[in-house]
Amino acid sequence: MAIAPDHKKIIIAGVIPHKTGSEDRLHELESYLKANGGSIVGRVIQKRGVSRSTKPGGSKQMHQPLDPATYIGKGKALELRKLCDETACDLVIFINPLSNSQVKNLEELTFCNVVLASSYLPLNS
Repeated sequence: MAIAPDHKKIIIAGVIPHKTGSEDRLHELESYLKANGGSIVGRVIQKRGVSRSTKPGGSKQMHQPLDPATYIGKGKALELRKLCDETACDLVIFINPLSNSQVKNLEELTFCNVVLASSYLPLNS
């Protein structure tokens, strides 16, 4: 069940492919949240592009988490924590599907409730 966005300070977070029009999904989510009384105080978006790695896999790994504990990379996770502290946000809405343990880890890191964007809008990954 989604937490009502009304009167909440919200940060939108997640990983999007660098080469697609994923920004449209973010704007759609932001519009919905603002229309329902939420206040977007920040974004922590990790763009994932073509790897420079010589290892095989490339595009087949685009939907794999960067860090299994938090889904986003360690640097972005720390950036998210800092932004949560600076903005005193109430809610982090994550645009990617997360496991229960990833949600728990992010909540422990940020001291904020973490919910999935799919709780608000049917977003395609």
